[in-house]
Amino acid sequence: MALADYAAVLIHIKKTLHAERSPVVVFGGSYSGMLAAWFRLKYSHLAIGALASSAPILFIEDMIQPNAYVDVVSRDYVEASASCYETIRNSWSEIEKIVSRSNGLLTLSEKFNTCKLLNHSDELSDFLEGMYMDAAQYNMPPYYPVNEICYAFDQAS
Repeated sequence: MALADYAAVLIHIKKTLHAERSPVVVFGGSYSGMLAAWFRLKYSHLAIGALASSAPILFIEDMIQPNAYVDVVSRDYVEASASCYETIRNSWSEIEKIVSRSNGLLTLSEKFNTCKLLNHSDELSDFLEGMYMDAAQYNMPPYYPVNEICYAFDQAS
């Protein structure tokens, strides 16, 4: 539906501006990059090209392994510091071990200085997983967040 809407809007704009012969290149990043690529495939008569940046177009069920993204993220941490990667990998079971105690969520809330008390370990795990993945996805100069995270872990051990 989104692609058809985009096609209709594009046709309308070109007609309104008397620009029917003007070439169009569609573009996008991430999800919108997937849309740009699919638009070019489906409506090649409307767009002469597509620029799709960081578009996970192969991330469709059965096209790649389900854990492929996690594998790439893990490799980033291993390359930054093997000990950092091991610390992160071991932290998941450590979090679950602490949660299994009677005051485990309170302990984790205090250790991580959360704004609100944790109600479930998934709240912390989901946050940490997202942080690690975001750091890997946007791991570029000048900060290189994966290196910064690993440096902090390595200094703490």
